[in-house]
Amino acid sequence: MVALRARKQAQHVIGYSRNGHSRDAIPFNPNTIVVKQIGQRWKIADGNNWLLDFGPAQGNAKAAFHFIKKCGFTFICFAGRPNPLMTYFRK
Repeated sequence: MVALRARKQAQHVIGYSRNGHSRDAIPFNPNTIVVKQIGQRWKIADGNNWLLDFGPAQGNAKAAFHFIKKCGFTFICFAGRPNPLMTYFRK
């Protein structure tokens, strides 16, 4: 059961909402995310994967980082892509 759960979490999940917009969820490890500055932009990253880009707003990046860790989120989710109508997190 644990192996099955781990395998499911490692997959990129894609689905569709009731109105036909695509939805997908990308897993990440909340224990390995970091806030890093790349050029003049602040990002939340998990390894080489960028989850969020805050531009020059370091304080916003740090606040979001602490919120993600506190809540224990493990997926960043998008409703409609490539230009998502909504971005959200879930466990």
